[in-house]
Amino acid sequence: MDVEGMQCNDRTTSIILQGLCRCGRVAQALEHFDASLELAHAQPDVVSYTTLINGLCKLGRVDAAFDLFRKMVAAGGCRPNAFTYNALVDGLCKQDRLDAARAVIAEARKRDFAPDVVTYNTLMAALFQLGRVDEALATFTQMTEEGYVPTLVSFNAIITGLCRARRLADALEVFNEMIDRDFHPNLVTYSVVIDGLCKSDQLDEAQQLLDRMVSEGCRPDLVAYTPLVLGFSAAGRLDSALGLLRRMVSQGCIPDVVTYTVVIDKLCKVGRVDDAHEIFRELVANKCSPNVVTYSALIGGYCRASRVDEGGKVMREMACRPNVVTYNTMIWGLSMVDRNEEAYGMFREMSECGFVPDARTYRGLKRALRMIDHPPHVLTGA
Repeated sequence: MDVEGMQCNDRTTSIILQGLCRCGRVAQALEHFDASLELAHAQPDVVSYTTLINGLCKLGRVDAAFDLFRKMVAAGGCRPNAFTYNALVDGLCKQDRLDAARAVIAEARKRDFAPDVVTYNTLMAALFQLGRVDEALATFTQMTEEGYVPTLVSFNAIITGLCRARRLADALEVFNEMIDRDFHPNLVTYSVVIDGLCKSDQLDEAQQLLDRMVSEGCRPDLVAYTPLVLGFSAAGRLDSALGLLRRMVSQGCIPDVVTYTVVIDKLCKVGRVDDAHEIFRELVANKCSPNVVTYSALIGGYCRASRVDEGGKVMREMACRPNVVTYNTMIWGLSMVDRNEEAYGMFREMSECGFVPDARTYRGLKRALRMIDHPPHVLTGA
């Protein structure tokens, strides 16, 4: 941006810098900052400095942000404020530089700026992320002892950290305390607790919490639904998983390919290949692209049911390239119904496509090769 000829004051400069930084054009913001100083011979205000420091931190250029911070302090014309310090603390915490973040907080205290609830929330989240749970909880205690009232962000950070540390009982205690204090859980809160319950095999409790979430007017998203669908699938409660899938779709929340694939695979493994194919068709109808794992799971279901022609049809219609697992599945399926020439033909096709047979490939061929006359070198990988 050409600033020559413009009458720039602190307010104008700050607005321009904020606009550039919001667009991620921090380098251009720095150029404008330097140019405005030369033209106006002005002392930037704290908003201009803080905008640039925050922009640099969000790009991960924390050391450059520190250099600018030092220049600001050395210039003496304006003092850092809470936003300045919080931008630095956030940038450092995102790089796991917690000692440096604490040094910034200590420096702020020396300048009569006490950390606020935003500072503490940032520090807590970083400590939890690093698995330093007790330090994070101590930080929360320190915050409350200094008279700060926790926010929803504070509680979400604690609940997330405790669930990640597999301390579900503690997380639920904080969840209930938060409600007792008249805080309303949001999508993040519910999703984290539902995931924690599912990972602890408390699926019914997770389902109840999902229903409660809806009754409270909080609409579940993919993150909230997925742990329950995967949990029900892993536990063999496939009708519950299917019910949730359909509920998701009816609410415009389309499952991702991983969720669909897990359900398809589980259905196939219990012999419900027709249900699996119905879900597969739903996946395609919802414009969710199946991957090679999805196709291989469905092909495996047909082969287990001795319906290899249908498995072969799925393979021919694949929208992506088969892999070794796909070929192994078809070789095994064909050999199990004594279609041995076709099994060997599939083996040759696999080799011609550049795939290297593995031990499972050769195990699938053994049955077929007992019935047909092929050179013994075929089984050298067995």
